[in-house]
Amino acid sequence: MRALVIDDHPLIQEIVPAVLARALGEVMVATEATLEAGIARAGAERPDLVLLDLGLPGCEEPDALTRFRREFPKLPVAVPSASCDRESIRGALDAGAVGYIPKTSKPDVMIAAPKVITAGGTYVPPEALVENKPPL
Repeated sequence: MRALVIDDHPLIQEIVPAVLARALGEVMVATEATLEAGIARAGAERPDLVLLDLGLPGCEEPDALTRFRREFPKLPVAVPSASCDRESIRGALDAGAVGYIPKTSKPDVMIAAPKVITAGGTYVPPEALVENKPPL
């Protein structure tokens, strides 16, 4: 299995490969820090799973996902994100993501989500089901 992590944060580039290895077993993980480099790498390597940060430099949400999906409509793309509101999650899923993984998720979710996605499913966090209402 091959995975590609497109995220400009060095910590994410270091940690996510270990999480993917724990979740999926033997996996080769490449990392890129920009959308352009990620698109080039995906074209050359055709990964089985892409984790794409929506907040990449020079991209407004969901621009990075829309541009990536235009290039690779069939590659499974999951979005790891610090945003976990219903609108952000629905927006990413509507734009073609097959998973949305809040960065605030517990470790077991971070491990389960890639398993669901690589098995052909869609990972939707519970936050997508809760309507965001202002406090009374």
